[in-house]
Amino acid sequence: MKYYCYLISPVCLLSFIVSIAFTSCIDNSTFSQIQQENCISEYKDQVQQTYTITPDFSTDSLCYRISVSGDQFSAKPLAEILFTDDGSIQEISNKEIFFTPDVNAKPPYNFKICNADSYTITIGKWNKITDSLFIPVRGAQMVVDGKQLYIYGGYDGTNFRPELMRYDLTTGTSTVLEPLYPARAYHAMSFNNNKLYVYGGLKALGPPAVLLDDTKIYDIETNTWEDPDPEDSPTPARYYAATSTSSTDMYVVGGWISGSATNEIWDYNYSNNSWTLLDSNGPALRNHTVVQSGDSIYLFGGYDYSLLYQFSITSKTWDQIGDLSSILSTYGSRFGHAFFYYNNALYVFGGRSGLTAYLNDLSKFDLNTQQWEVMPLGATPRYLPVYATLNNYGLIVGLGYYYNGTNHIHLNDLWIYDPKGD
Repeated sequence: MKYYCYLISPVCLLSFIVSIAFTSCIDNSTFSQIQQENCISEYKDQVQQTYTITPDFSTDSLCYRISVSGDQFSAKPLAEILFTDDGSIQEISNKEIFFTPDVNAKPPYNFKICNADSYTITIGKWNKITDSLFIPVRGAQMVVDGKQLYIYGGYDGTNFRPELMRYDLTTGTSTVLEPLYPARAYHAMSFNNNKLYVYGGLKALGPPAVLLDDTKIYDIETNTWEDPDPEDSPTPARYYAATSTSSTDMYVVGGWISGSATNEIWDYNYSNNSWTLLDSNGPALRNHTVVQSGDSIYLFGGYDYSLLYQFSITSKTWDQIGDLSSILSTYGSRFGHAFFYYNNALYVFGGRSGLTAYLNDLSKFDLNTQQWEVMPLGATPRYLPVYATLNNYGLIVGLGYYYNGTNHIHLNDLWIYDPKGD
């Protein structure tokens, strides 16, 4: 066995000095324990009290940065203090590390401080990307192009907004683009072939409310808006509609028309610049959501509604495939929520139920088993957020608002949910 030996100071006895050498020997395990205890004493509180987690999109999968504050990390960097079995750690600076999860690992990812089982920090399934995404609004729309988010319009509690903004997930920077007038909220928007397509929305609360039925196209390359003036636009004008898109078409589903909900599905063909009424046999809803996969449009929720439907674009048939109230008896019905398709499953997040319940729960519907499952609670409660699925990374949700009992609080943050392992 290897030993670490230390010389004990000589002992003075009576009128002469007798040098006596004592040795104190510590084995490897005891020595490591002393090192660990010293590490915990020096760094544990600072790590637990100051660490921040930031999702990182610079690689082909979701990674994370963990950073801390404190002068003591100049002597011992964070990369030498945190230990994990869930992936690899790369030092960025003394106070920041880059974490890459292993392929087979799934959140929550656990890190031991000073390699001690009793002191840990965790990266959960929900993490905040930024606190300064856009203008704090509700009823804006967001689409994804690679790692670029495009956000347009919304209502800030006083004014309808004309702004269009691009947020780069890789760099965390925002760029203000050409605005579109009239300003609007609760509109339809999609992305196709380097262009954004906008239809309708609400531009004034009134009374009377002023609704829009125009079609606009934004060209990303030229930073300009176009008025394509298609024939046979969806009429009457509407808002609170839901939108899905394919490689060839944008589908505008339902919505609110001057005091009543509609069950119409309108199909806009990108190449032909033409609108066609596709169907009017489904449920008449507002504040609902839709997502699309192949030939199927999935519709969930709406004002006081808890049902999940599947609509076939080819056969124009509707099937009810689920009811969220089967697992959530209190808040199964909801509206103004976020809705995602990911890995052959549907996810429902947040929204509002009734007049006062602002939600932050997440539920998953497995399309293979046709079963619902309650998932981890997430971002702060919100109604009328922006949302999108980011392939290979996760589910993104942001903006919106909630009511704190006195005021409506508009939000300006962006979150991501990591569905790995669901």
